[in-house]
Amino acid sequence: MGRSAKALSPVALSAWVDACLEEINQGNENWGIACLLATHTGIRRAIIAHYTDTWRIEGTNGPVISLPAGQKACTLQDGGCATCHVDRYAGDPGFFRVKKHTAGADREIPVWEGWYDYHKDERRKTHLPRYLDAYFTTNDVFGFAPTTFGEITKRVAQRRHDTISNHHQGEAEYRLFNVREIAPDLKPHDLRATWCTQCLRAQVPTDNIMDWGGWSSRDMIDHYRSEMNDISGEGRTAYRVGAGGRLPPEDVIEQMMEMGVDFSSLGADEMAEVIDMIASS
Repeated sequence: MGRSAKALSPVALSAWVDACLEEINQGNENWGIACLLATHTGIRRAIIAHYTDTWRIEGTNGPVISLPAGQKACTLQDGGCATCHVDRYAGDPGFFRVKKHTAGADREIPVWEGWYDYHKDERRKTHLPRYLDAYFTTNDVFGFAPTTFGEITKRVAQRRHDTISNHHQGEAEYRLFNVREIAPDLKPHDLRATWCTQCLRAQVPTDNIMDWGGWSSRDMIDHYRSEMNDISGEGRTAYRVGAGGRLPPEDVIEQMMEMGVDFSSLGADEMAEVIDMIASS
């Protein structure tokens, strides 16, 4: 029986993103970009494998990935890939549908242009829009099966093997592309958990996270929230983010806006109340 999903700690997340960027810079664009997309949007591995950039559109507050509510023809092969014949994903034969989707509505997920690296204590660019633009100019999909993404994440994590192993879930021997190798224990669903905890650290409202992540209840979000202190012994108060281990309220607001939370309807007085509320929480 496999373990439950675990979010990457701030140290492991920083190293993981560096590994993804190195993967891209050394010529494996599809692997590196797909891993970054999963990390910064929380979409599941079956969706990553089927991802087509026609799903990325301009939303009200910036670019979003609009996951289709209805079933779509499999983008990987005629007649549907293996995933398109699994009950929880399959529509009609050969068609794919997004798992646990709110009925009757496309699910829109903000495409982050920035994220906060709590280990390096700096705001960093995701570079996702640029990478997606460049890659999908000449490609239709990432070119691997959903089941393969698990092997890809472990292989990419090997670029920062010691840091990710020591600050996440250790290491183990796996069969990666038909070769037995020692690799960090990193699962694709860990990236979804990581995205959720990054939203929580930025104090994105739970309802927004539920809408973006496709959760029908807040139970899983509360679960991830409860575990934010347990990885490698690092509590939120240990994050090196300003006095007292917290981001200033204005920076929290900026992060929330980058992640797609809309404050455009708030007046100056209402915005001041939001800042005061964050400062006192």
